Amino acid sequence: MDAFLEPFWNLDQIRGWAETRDPDIIRAAAGPRYGQPRKTLEIAVRTTHMATGILRDGRDIDGELWAASGWAPKIKAFDPPPMVQDYAEKHGRPAYLAYRYKDLQVHWPLNPKARALARAWTFASEQDRELVVEITVDHYEDLRGALDDDRLKKLPPSFAHLLRDAVLAPAVEGPPHVYIREPFRTLDYMEYLFRSGRLQAAGNRPHNPEAIKITPVDWGGLEIAVGGDQDRLSVWMRGQIRTNGRGDFENVRVARDQIFREFPAESPHAPDVQPTAATDDDIRKIIRAASGRNGGFIAQNAGAELVQQRFPEVTRDRARRLVKQVTLSDKPGPKGPRLQKRG
Repeated sequence: MDAFLEPFWNLDQIRGWAETRDPDIIRAAAGPRYGQPRKTLEIAVRTTHMATGILRDGRDIDGELWAASGWAPKIKAFDPPPMVQDYAEKHGRPAYLAYRYKDLQVHWPLNPKARALARAWTFASEQDRELVVEITVDHYEDLRGALDDDRLKKLPPSFAHLLRDAVLAPAVEGPPHVYIREPFRTLDYMEYLFRSGRLQAAGNRPHNPEAIKITPVDWGGLEIAVGGDQDRLSVWMRGQIRTNGRGDFENVRVARDQIFREFPAESPHAPDVQPTAATDDDIRKIIRAASGRNGGFIAQNAGAELVQQRFPEVTRDRARRLVKQVTLSDKPGPKGPRLQKRG
């Protein structure tokens, strides 16, 4: 049976799911039928890589955990390691773009109007997205011209209203707010859920095949930590963690349905969510639309400028690379005074 579909999960599976919401980590952390299970450290490394990729795709699971817990994370200024700083300077890009780790937070100074439009874009239909791209591409040199575009009538009224608000809103400029946020204390939160009765666990006392429920009162004197012969998460009497043998409760497991209730697979729709990062497909659509209105061609510099007007977080190199892919052209385009000034 697929480990993800098993009715009960172990502690390493719960922790991995809480931090990634990825079924693959459940399979990796499952206890094998034969042989030794993976050590908690190996699972944790994989979990960190997964969570970092998920954050790059636009979902901040650590942020969801902090919000659900009601705890306040500690933050500190981003001080890039020398190797990262050297790499960034060599390639002419900000250091935070070269530092790939899930606890790095980058918040762009977007005003509420632009943020509302970005959120509506996330849930809009494909047809409405294409129409907005056409309108903004046609008026990218003077976006206020889009206010009188008859095609706005084809959009849902609420979407058209958000687009008008975003066009009329004053530009917000400045660097992003970059900082390091404390990693979420997942094990502490799991212990809190057990002690408050929101999660119920069962386990076996050493050498006893009969499972018993671990009550909230029991949890008051227990803790979760890595130890024992297998270097896995186990339940121990508080302050009595060992590096040999097994935990004071063995084979601790929790019902899958309870875990989904506390750690849902889908992201909650927070009202102040950051806009979804632009995908390559989003960028290509803008480039194709602009190219189609320019006789099938657009220069790399002009295309990159257009992309950055729609998606300010996209780097110029990335935009130029995608323009080249779409148009199959190596021509960078003219370097007039306007483009030189922006570069």
